[in-house]
Amino acid sequence: MDGIPNRLSYALLMHLSHSQDMDIGALGTIHFEKGWYVYVGSGTEKRIERHFRKEKKNHWHIDYFLQRAEPVRAYRYDKGECSLAKSFEGLEQLPLGASDCRCRGHLFHGTLQKIEDLVLTHGPIEELGPESRLTGK
Repeated sequence: MDGIPNRLSYALLMHLSHSQDMDIGALGTIHFEKGWYVYVGSGTEKRIERHFRKEKKNHWHIDYFLQRAEPVRAYRYDKGECSLAKSFEGLEQLPLGASDCRCRGHLFHGTLQKIEDLVLTHGPIEELGPESRLTGK
């Protein structure tokens, strides 16, 4: 990964198999429709790798969501987290994952096609998944 900064933003593609209410820590209970979601965050490779692990302590809001949703793939970007999140504002935006900024939320719900179109339109520099070098599989 020569020339790529250690801390980058990322988009995490996830699938929720059925609609359900979830306890999201201090945010309380939130209803989530089944379907496709994308979460925008920032951090090192270890942070992204953590999203693909089932066994972990809940630390961030997205950890609660990932107890029930399946992470599919992550895309890294050489741009800021909030700037990347604005790229997904055409999707349904949920108030989760933006407690450290002024954004409404960094979790978005939409069709797989729309999410993938937006993910690729904004020029990811790397694509990662459960069978990537991050998880060692």
